Amino acid sequence: MSDLAQRLPELTRGAMDLAERARVQRAEYTDLPEYYNVRVTEWLLLVAKLAQQPGLRFGRVLELGCGHGLNLVLWRMLADDVVGIDLPDEIERSKSFLSAHGCEGVSTVPTRAEDLTGVEGTFDLIVSQYVLEHVDDVEAVLASCKGRLCPGGTVLHILNNAVDRLDWFVMYRDEVPPARRLLAAIRDRGLLGTLRKPVYTPPHEPKFGDFTAEHAGYRREAWAQRIISSGWVVVDHFQTRDVNCVLITQPLDS
Repeated sequence: MSDLAQRLPELTRGAMDLAERARVQRAEYTDLPEYYNVRVTEWLLLVAKLAQQPGLRFGRVLELGCGHGLNLVLWRMLADDVVGIDLPDEIERSKSFLSAHGCEGVSTVPTRAEDLTGVEGTFDLIVSQYVLEHVDDVEAVLASCKGRLCPGGTVLHILNNAVDRLDWFVMYRDEVPPARRLLAAIRDRGLLGTLRKPVYTPPHEPKFGDFTAEHAGYRREAWAQRIISSGWVVVDHFQTRDVNCVLITQPLDS
């Protein structure tokens, strides 16, 4: 049994305790009542799978798109040093959360995932969690990761998958009245486009252009193809939620 596998009971207790403490100030960061329970459980499922990976190191961890800091605190349970990056507004918002839940060994840098020049040093593990679907240039982010990875290091991508987009399709159809859907179709596709195809669901992330393109882009094989074509090897893949896929990757030339 690996050292990480032996630590799973300890990590479970610590993570669930964090979720309980974080709920006190939940309204400052999210309007989702089960947010902390879901994200902490997701992290524990992730760690259980990582415990099966030989040679995975956690000395220094970098999280791309760290949000208000929940995962930074979780990764600090494993790592000696944790760095998070995000847009300046998110980094500012994270300060009170990190202060409340112990920020020793955790630091943050306001920058975009495409540009890690302001981040010091290299990392054993780089994590992107629900980030790649939002960035402007996925290939630039992957190149930045290569420049900040220790020899033998690993990059972990947690990504929405096609099931997530189908959930969005159902939610949009259930919760948005027909009149609003019609107006959205005319706004996004024009009157003639709407008349040609009146059944319309917009993408959740507008840069995809339409729901069909977004749904195709969120397939696990589509994510893997983009990453592999940028010079990476997928060494494992799995799910920690029904609506995501996890790709463990290393540089092809490592």
